[in-house]
Amino acid sequence: MIDSESIDNWITIRKISIICVALFVTIAATGVGLFGGTVPVSQEHISTGANETPHAPEPSSTTSTPTRSQSHNNADEASQPENAATTTEPNCGCLDVAFTPTDPDDVTNAEGIVPPLAGELSGSVEWDVPADRVTLVAHTWTPNEEWTERRRTTVEASNDRSLSLSQAFDSTRLFYTEATTPGFANPADASTRTRRGYVSVTAVLYDGDDELDRVAVVEPYEFDVTNTAETAVALDVGGAAETPLLAVEGAAPGSAGDSAVTVSNDGTDDATLSITVSNLVNAENGLIEPERAVDASPDVGELADALELRVALVRGDGSRSYLVGSGNGLLSGPNYVSLSTLATGDPLGSVGLEAGEHAHLVVEWRLPADVGNEIQSDQVSFDVTLGLRTA
Repeated sequence: MIDSESIDNWITIRKISIICVALFVTIAATGVGLFGGTVPVSQEHISTGANETPHAPEPSSTTSTPTRSQSHNNADEASQPENAATTTEPNCGCLDVAFTPTDPDDVTNAEGIVPPLAGELSGSVEWDVPADRVTLVAHTWTPNEEWTERRRTTVEASNDRSLSLSQAFDSTRLFYTEATTPGFANPADASTRTRRGYVSVTAVLYDGDDELDRVAVVEPYEFDVTNTAETAVALDVGGAAETPLLAVEGAAPGSAGDSAVTVSNDGTDDATLSITVSNLVNAENGLIEPERAVDASPDVGELADALELRVALVRGDGSRSYLVGSGNGLLSGPNYVSLSTLATGDPLGSVGLEAGEHAHLVVEWRLPADVGNEIQSDQVSFDVTLGLRTA
């Protein structure tokens, strides 16, 4: 398989297919297939981060009854919270926490490195039973550090049974990270990634020595990380028109054809273009009467064995470099290769593509004239991956 760490840019053209219908030599046949669209990788805008909201952390040191004077904001002095669901026993259902963390500023630089992040935390805590104090703990979540305690304080419960977070923490400002966070970085040149982190606020309500209720709420924040460095290699296939890789109509024994798409290295470095064929599905697609008489494998199609391909890169001056097969003869010899032998999942061939160069990737196909009725109604599908790595 392709080593994704050594390939700087790759594009997969999925589910390339040829459907052969009644490929009996005396019957006109139709076909549909080899369609593939692509998106230039350098223009991707991908949202990343935790797909599911993480469990609120357990601020373990609040499980014992704190004193009225307990208050500190130094996360380094606190024990690491467990990444687990918050304890809710005892629970009177009398406490409510609501807050919103603002999104930090978007990050733009030539390395895609994310500096320390901060935002504003606005919200309140409310309760509906007599109480004498409330302990509040704020945590932040990042892909590298998981949950980290940022703020902790214990305040007297007010007579109106509500408390703003700005009052409790003496500020709305909250640092989400205090150093660069590799998990938020965007190493892909000339691209933008959306990152997501989380803030948790846990409130614990007390009356004397009794813990009345405990509630934790988790809210997300998002920001974009834009890496402005010029891409060393950037593969574009098809251009704005997104031309299909190959379209086949009327395929029959003895027929042949070709199609082409534009490939470009939009990066700043010379690179090597490679091609891989994978995920081959060789479907029988049912048996019609002429096929049934000669097909000894009713569950497996024969089209992949019969269909032959070769692939070349044609440059602006008309010269050809073959990635699959060769140009030794028009329709004879080893210059065409059976599809069934190509779908290895490994690179089949490679050719240089200079920085800024535009060329045509030409796919030529043929069905030999001696192919019999066994391929009638058969269907094949497969993926083609084009890889671009620095030269």
